[in-house]
Amino acid sequence: MKRLQLLPIFLLCFSSVSDAQELVDTIKEQHIITIDADQVLGEVYNLWDTRPHPRPENWSVEGYSTKMKNTSKHIKYINNVRSLGGKHNGECEWFKGIDNMGEPICDFEPYIGIIKAQLSVGFTPMIVLDNVPTKMSNDTMYTYGNCSPPEDYDIWFKYIQLFIQALVDDFGMDQVSRWRFRVGTEPDLFPKHWAGTKEEYFKHYDYTVAAVESIIKEPLIGPGNILMWNGTQEGEKGGRWGFDLFEHCADGENYYTGNRGTRIKFLSQSVYAWSPKPFEFEANMKKVRAELAKYPSLRDVDYEIHEYGELMEALSRGDAVRYTEFFVGLYAHTVEVSYAYNVRRVFNWGQQAGIIPPLNQKAVDLWHPWTKVIDCLTIIEGGQRVKVLKDGEKEIKFGSLAAWKDGSLYVLAYSHHDDKDQETENSIELTIVGEQFAKAALWSVDEQLLDKKNGIYIHEIYKDIEATGIEPLESDLKVQRSLVQRYGKENSKAAGEIAQNNLHKYQHMSEMKQLRSGEQIKTENGKIYLNLDFDGSGFRFIRLTPAK
Repeated sequence: MKRLQLLPIFLLCFSSVSDAQELVDTIKEQHIITIDADQVLGEVYNLWDTRPHPRPENWSVEGYSTKMKNTSKHIKYINNVRSLGGKHNGECEWFKGIDNMGEPICDFEPYIGIIKAQLSVGFTPMIVLDNVPTKMSNDTMYTYGNCSPPEDYDIWFKYIQLFIQALVDDFGMDQVSRWRFRVGTEPDLFPKHWAGTKEEYFKHYDYTVAAVESIIKEPLIGPGNILMWNGTQEGEKGGRWGFDLFEHCADGENYYTGNRGTRIKFLSQSVYAWSPKPFEFEANMKKVRAELAKYPSLRDVDYEIHEYGELMEALSRGDAVRYTEFFVGLYAHTVEVSYAYNVRRVFNWGQQAGIIPPLNQKAVDLWHPWTKVIDCLTIIEGGQRVKVLKDGEKEIKFGSLAAWKDGSLYVLAYSHHDDKDQETENSIELTIVGEQFAKAALWSVDEQLLDKKNGIYIHEIYKDIEATGIEPLESDLKVQRSLVQRYGKENSKAAGEIAQNNLHKYQHMSEMKQLRSGEQIKTENGKIYLNLDFDGSGFRFIRLTPAK
């Protein structure tokens, strides 16, 4: 089959800065992907089943659990962050002080109600054991509350014991022992999440694990999600020392037991993209896996992403890019790399319905475009992933997942560039080979596409709102995700009503484009060739079924 050649081109485009037309470079690449349908790699497991939640106290509000259920597509677990106090709003302060015998005085009954609310709508809780309660650490309140170590680690130990025992007393050992516990959040983000030293966190982790182990024999527990690796490890305070956790958990002296090592059932990390900087997720995962391989006891430990998203979405007054094709391509790339490096979960902050304020409970069914990636992956969950080969990446990220399920071969192929303002065109020649595939001479093909012209509704929302005279604010906001941030609180109700009045239009616009439906394609020498053209970031979802 004829191979494609790389040709540089230039496009005339209309500048967003001025009314003049300018010449702007367009990156145009051509690539080859080969799917070996015989080489099974493993099962398509659920990466996207957990929603992080930093305000557990909200579950005490009437109707909140129903709202969360309605805005949590494909979600099975709620990761409860900052469950133990030390918050700016004074909530979740279950620790009330110390009695005359030196024992902690606690009231966990409100938290029991929080967990019951989550269970009542079908969620399973995950519990983050942070922050240290305000009365247990008399220090400065930082960005995310009281992030200092406890003044008395023995009191902290007893507090955790009582907390876990309260959960077991109410929900039973069989259920609680299956819940996952994380000790803190981003301990190497100084001082926002941990204002102590590295060694103080290690001690904090060891004491917390020992306290949980004193109630649950083999708890599912792990340390706080460390920051993405950037080559900096030095410094007791500051510096990204998170990788030093590996050695401590595998072979370091345990501060509580005095033995070597500490229980660790999973490791986690925060991984954010900073547009237009390169998203170094794959480079980071290579480093993570290389570091874990140094310790036999950690080599196969579950590795998860507990914070994920796009941070620098707009320098000022820009689009919320998580509602554009940019984040769709970024998420598809993340999913491909996650499977390649055996990441078990990805927690996406903001995994909910679209930016229209839910003025009533029925009007929430407008989902982020990137959730279409999850929709497609859910279809093939439990299927058998097969090997995918591709030529080398240049400036455009691209790739594919492929899996057999119920006799059909499913393919999710994507193209993405980290700079949301960079125009790209990518032509991919996709070849499917393998004896299993060659058994049928004729295949039925269904294909869907999501890109900037198909499945994106955010710009139409802006257009409709601004047509009424409501103008976006001049702002230095670096993150823009909501109508309130774009138009201000004083205009948020009016903007929301305009968007609600056009909800059905946006729902229609949010659908992927159907490119093929039941089209029949013959194999050529036992292979099938598909040409996939991408204009900017986006993905295609393809199903190939033997024709009858």
